[in-house]
Amino acid sequence: MADFMFLIVQCIYPLIDMRPTMSYVVMELDGILEKERSMSTIVSEITVILGSQLFKATT
Repeated sequence: MADFMFLIVQCIYPLIDMRPTMSYVVMELDGILEKERSMSTIVSEITVILGSQLFKATT
């Protein structure tokens, strides 16, 4: 989320010449999206692993 907020701040910078190009913005957004997807996958895998332990019978 911090990366996204930083990109927004860059895009609204008062000096137009200091703002990023659209190609840079697209590249950054792609990177942020990929990072979020990988984190989501990791969290899902951990949830499945932890959840599966909850349903094991103890004898």
